[in-house]
Amino acid sequence: MLDKLKRSRSKISLTPEGWIFLVILVFVTVGAILRNVNLLVIMSGMMFAPLMLGWRIGSHMVRHTEARRLVPQRIHVGKLVNFQWMIRNRSRLPMWNFGVRDDMRCVASPWTQESAKLKKSTFNRSQLTFRRVSIGEAEYSSYRCLFMDRGLYEVGPAVVSSRFPFGLIKAWFRLANREAFYVAPRLGRLRPAWERRIASHVVGAESALRRRGLDDEEFYALRNWRSGDSRRQIHWRTTAKANELMVKQFDQKTNRDMAIVLDLFSSSDSGAIQEQEQLADCERVLSFAATLMLQGSQDIRGKIGFAVVGQESYVDVDLNGDELLVRLMRELSVARATRNPQVSPAILQLHAGVAVATPIFVISSRPCPEQLLEEQIGTQRWRSLRTDLHWLTVGTPEFDQIFLSDEESDREVLNFLKGEVSDAST
Repeated sequence: MLDKLKRSRSKISLTPEGWIFLVILVFVTVGAILRNVNLLVIMSGMMFAPLMLGWRIGSHMVRHTEARRLVPQRIHVGKLVNFQWMIRNRSRLPMWNFGVRDDMRCVASPWTQESAKLKKSTFNRSQLTFRRVSIGEAEYSSYRCLFMDRGLYEVGPAVVSSRFPFGLIKAWFRLANREAFYVAPRLGRLRPAWERRIASHVVGAESALRRRGLDDEEFYALRNWRSGDSRRQIHWRTTAKANELMVKQFDQKTNRDMAIVLDLFSSSDSGAIQEQEQLADCERVLSFAATLMLQGSQDIRGKIGFAVVGQESYVDVDLNGDELLVRLMRELSVARATRNPQVSPAILQLHAGVAVATPIFVISSRPCPEQLLEEQIGTQRWRSLRTDLHWLTVGTPEFDQIFLSDEESDREVLNFLKGEVSDAST
């Protein structure tokens, strides 16, 4: 969002060229006084004028400058994004040669807990230049970023400065705001087999009408009062105009729910190489979830139940919307794998929050531990729940049929182009 930043007082300082110019000016002035040379006195006065002019123009420009930063609303690993800056001229004179220095750092990453070391190692600084800003106008400029790790990042503070007109005096002010943003997992591509799988499991949940509250129903008409109608549904304003009781009528729709559990399992006892493979599988699990929320949730009109089970468990059941998407992307950005994810409580909580017969898909980096789940849930309840539970393991042919990661998608396109070239050559 476009956010007006808090700024410090305008300040003036000499540039490196300005210090050299000042040393020469002092040398000429001292020589003129000691030697009593009138020409050198005139020359020192002429050299002093650019310093005074640069100070007056620079201080005037920065006092009448408005600066704002625009942070992208959605950022994913491996995707170029633009961080945009706006400079507005509030003075009665044109402005030239404005520069913006913006700082950025990683605050929290799922790969390390050494926050102090992390901030130093991931510190980045960007520079922008605005050549000219007309009177009363606003100019925009941006810099592009590519994030290779998900997590919580922070941009700011920033410094807006100008060295116009001679480059001897630097007028600047600091924007102290630090704006946090999340970098979500890498996006992939859902294959058509995923939609067919959803459609095959949704028959029981969508064929039966589910009674819903007034908040979930859609108001579409007014009608006359009938015996048995609730008084809370009376539309009093229309009743007063028509001089007869009128009630609101709601449409009960057949809705389709979805429940997804992300099992982030990684065992430190399996060896360094296998542990890295498990962490890579966990990243694919998160990538599938981010892709599903952006591409596959548009067809879901009911509730979406989502559980991220790692070092910290997160369960959310809500109607599909932008707020749910924002919450889930934040959780996916900082989720971390663990050797003992609490999958059973998350499954039970989702099962109670969605409609009856809604399929629960568990996306995991390990095969289904049926014996462990049966012990934690209970044999009788596990048997009744097992029919609605569908376990998908990353790396299996079953999972590869429904999801294509970003790297695999690029490789598939490259192979396709190579095939076209080879066919054309033959």
